[in-house]
Amino acid sequence: MPLQRFSVSARPVLRQVFVFLRVADIHQHAQHARAAHDNPAVHSGSCESENLRASAITNVQSCGEGDRGALLAAGIHEVTQMLNGEYALNDLLRVIVDTMYRGMGFSQVLLCTRDTRTNQLRARFGMGSQTDALLKCFKVPLGHEKDVFQLALNKNADVFISNTQSDSVANRIPLWYRQNVSAQAFLLMPLAMNERIIGMFYAAHDQAGEHAIEPQLLQMLKTLRNQALNALSKIATAKAVPVNN
Repeated sequence: MPLQRFSVSARPVLRQVFVFLRVADIHQHAQHARAAHDNPAVHSGSCESENLRASAITNVQSCGEGDRGALLAAGIHEVTQMLNGEYALNDLLRVIVDTMYRGMGFSQVLLCTRDTRTNQLRARFGMGSQTDALLKCFKVPLGHEKDVFQLALNKNADVFISNTQSDSVANRIPLWYRQNVSAQAFLLMPLAMNERIIGMFYAAHDQAGEHAIEPQLLQMLKTLRNQALNALSKIATAKAVPVNN
């Protein structure tokens, strides 16, 4: 994957970002998001954006590229509308996770943020099977180990692993992952501000297989990631409406 770098007009208060994402009701939002998998109307956003996503969902079962693109586009549209108004940051990030999960048919999607006390990326909320268990154990150490996670984070590069069991990458899958996570294919999309990693999207398929991501769909996933960074960067300017503790 090509190196992805981002610039922001105003330097955000990074510690404020980390503290904000550790608010007590984060798990309540995660449960709300998982419930929305069965009831799309649960998500925040305008009626127009909900209708766009609802119409796209009716075609998702065929799993065609066009269907996936329609759902991703509807989610991008919804997030754009949220960014143009007042929004709760956690709600916006939840919509992004939901869009990635359903739009691409992943088994799990997690949003991880940096824990400055332990120097780890920890899963904060997500959608998909086994999410509750993953939220307890998905902790990515930040260091100089030569594994695929450090490769993605150190280079701020998107990395897709199609088969964790293949000979070419098996020795680059860290022990903590092999012991706690069963997914055999995954995508890593770092979140960086001012050349510092503050988080990561992790999106996985339980089974290895033909999960190649078409360039158009990958670009849409990157757009969603950029929207998340845009929202995080606005914390310093107080354009986001915090969720009450």
